[in-house]
Amino acid sequence: MQEQNQEQFNLKLLSIEEETGPRNIYEFKTLTGEIEVERRRKAKDFCDKLGTYARHYEKINKYIGTRCKDLQMRAHQLADDYYAIGAEINHFSELVKATEVPQMVNMYRRLSDLIISSGDFTIQSGELMNQQLA
Repeated sequence: MQEQNQEQFNLKLLSIEEETGPRNIYEFKTLTGEIEVERRRKAKDFCDKLGTYARHYEKINKYIGTRCKDLQMRAHQLADDYYAIGAEINHFSELVKATEVPQMVNMYRRLSDLIISSGDFTIQSGELMNQQLA
């Protein structure tokens, strides 16, 4: 369009109907005149089976959540055992001080620290599993 007057150009622009695309799949035109409906059938099958999938997903998700909460509880119990053993070994290292053998005292103190660290790791692992999967 070549229009010198801006107002006339705007009027002509408003009067032109916009071409719109097809609103229904049957309005599509192809070179052969056929429309592939296989994908439409597959989409319908997918939607029909989506309810079954959602029920299975919910069941599996609930099972994982329950097992993760159980794992977290058992991790706390195991960590408590680690802490109790570490405390007893630490207490034993205090008793060994009377022997005045610093290597023995250091060995038991480090062993106690290692066991307590294992307890910390266990409790953090349980928390992480529960937080990420439940």
